Parts: sequence; C-alpha cells; structure tokens
Amino acid sequence: MKKLLGFIFACASIVLLADLAFGAFTGWYVTGKPLPGDYESVDYLIKRGTDDAVVLGSSIALNSLMPTVIEDSIGGTCFNGAANGQTLPFFDSMMECVLKRHKPKMFILGLSPTELAGSGVGGRYNFLMPYYGKGFRMIDSCLEARDRYEPYLLKSSLYRYNTIWWRILLYHFITPGEPGEKGFVAKGIPYVFPTLYKMEASDSITEQRKQEFLSMAERCWQNGVRLVVYFPPQYYLTDRKSATIRFVEKYCGEHGILFYDDSDNEDFLNHKEWFYDNVHLNKDGAKVYSRMFAGRLRGAIQREGPSARRR
Repeated sequence: MKKLLGFIFACASIVLLADLAFGAFTGWYVTGKPLPGDYESVDYLIKRGTDDAVVLGSSIALNSLMPTVIEDSIGGTCFNGAANGQTLPFFDSMMECVLKRHKPKMFILGLSPTELAGSGVGGRYNFLMPYYGKGFRMIDSCLEARDRYEPYLLKSSLYRYNTIWWRILLYHFITPGEPGEKGFVAKGIPYVFPTLYKMEASDSITEQRKQEFLSMAERCWQNGVRLVVYFPPQYYLTDRKSATIRFVEKYCGEHGILFYDDSDNEDFLNHKEWFYDNVHLNKDGAKVYSRMFAGRLRGAIQREGPSARRR
C-alpha cells in the first residue's frame, strides 16, 4: 500500500512540475512572441494593432470586407479581425482587448440574420484560452462560464495552452499558408455556384444575445468610438426580415449608429457568381461588396463628421 501511495505521489509530483514548467515557458512565449497560424489575426489585435478601423464578426464578416478597400473611405488604416465560427461573446471580448491598449476610430460589426438567437459563449470560444489570466475580464469570465469545472481546469497550464502549443511547434517546421491581407481571408471561386432557395426568417431572439449586442454598443459609446453595423449579402430568399435584423435596425436607428442591411440585396441575389456558398461571398463578391460598402461609408462620414455619436 505504501509503495502504491508513493508511486501515485511521485506521478502527481511529476505532472505538477511538468505543468508548472510548461506553463512558465508557454506563458512567456504567448506574452512576448507573435502567435502563428490561425492565431495571427487575434494576436495582432491584442498585442500590436493600432488601426483606425477594426472589423469584427464571424466568417461572413471575415470573407466580405477587404480592409485595403475600406481604408480609402475612412482615410486611415483598417484591419479585419473577424474569426470563423465565433459569436457575440467573442466579438465583445475582442473589442475589450483592442480598447485596453488602443482606441480606434471605429468598429465595423458584421452580423448574420440569426446572430441574436443563440446562447452560451459558442463552441469555439476556447480558442482564446491562451489569453486567460492576462488581464482581460471578458475572456476570463466567458471561459470560466463554459462549464462548472472550467475555473479549476484553467488553472492547469497543460489544459490552458492545449490550443496553441502544437501550433508553436508545427510552424517551426513548416511554412504557414499565405496570411490574409490585413486579416481579410478571401474564399475562392467554387466549382459549382450555389442555388437560390427560400428560407423562413427566424423570429428567435434571446435575452443573452440581445444584452451582448447592447453591451458592445455601450462600450463604443463610452469610449467615443464610432460603431458601424452591417448584415452582408447572403444567397437565399426570405419572406420578411429576421427578428435579429429588426431589433438591430431599430436600435441603430434610435441611437444614430450607421446600419446597413444587405442580407437580401437584390444586386447580389442576381449574381450567384459572387458567392462561395449561400452565406459567404467569394473573392469576386467581396471585392464588389467592399467597394459598395466603402462608398456608402465615405458618404456617411462626410455628412456626419468623423466622431461617433449617440442620440
């Protein structure tokens, strides 16, 4: 029995020491070095970004707005910080991270027609685990809320950094693919273009998601940063606007926030060759949409002045 207890104690001690050593090295690396691969965009915004405009959203924003085109309309720099598969808690967290070290002139928030229908922090929010305990309140609270055991698991460096350590090793041996230009990632031209179909608009909206959107709008107002909200083109027909679009449009109209709903834009519905699938633009469509968006944004800024406002 004593040998068994001694063996268990020895194993536990080895694991604890390994965890501490691994945590010290990886924590140092995450804090002081640029992270590679799919972390590149997030890491840039958190540590080094000083752009005048930052695009936030999921893949529909990532694939729809070209920063180099937007820059011409705002007279400053722009970075697309959207991320695949993420939801409002992630967008809000990135906004907090950006504002902690730099105040841009505007945030451009791209939403889907069902953005306010979900709950929780999203299945891919653990992507931000390497930044846990680095002074970002939103990241810490959202990660801890994923599960009742999460606050305890996050104390382990092996667990906390399990999304990044293998990337660090991998990209020391291979050259990553060409990064997106200023965060933007273009989707290619598909072999078969999508088919236009009808879909019933969602009337679902949750209090959690509604409050998260309002929190982002309030954060912009408190920091004197202009907020622009848009719904990019999608390739399907609906009989009415979704509950998400109706709520966001009403709120933006009441508070002087620039708002563009292009989810059912007829010009794009007539050009399936501008889409990768039914919800994402391809590189040709993104170029067309970015130019259209930039022109409207330039006109709005010239009419209203450069500062954010709220009624």
